[in-house]
Amino acid sequence: MKISQRKLKVKSVGSKKHRPFKKRKYIYYQMKRGETLIDIANKYPEVSLRELLDLNNIRTDQMPKAGKRIKLKQIK
Repeated sequence: MKISQRKLKVKSVGSKKHRPFKKRKYIYYQMKRGETLIDIANKYPEVSLRELLDLNNIRTDQMPKAGKRIKLKQIK
């Protein structure tokens, strides 16, 4: 039995340039007692309620409590 001797072409894995992970910076806000996300959205008109929910991974049935630190918006 004879084993064939083929040459295999191997593509270099590291051929693409590595792009470093860009860390995002945010403005944070600490929830106060009796305050809701709607109150915060009204206090900061540049941020909508939907943006607050999405940015903080909050479902509408689980609102944050007093003392919780939430992201308001991303700093560009």
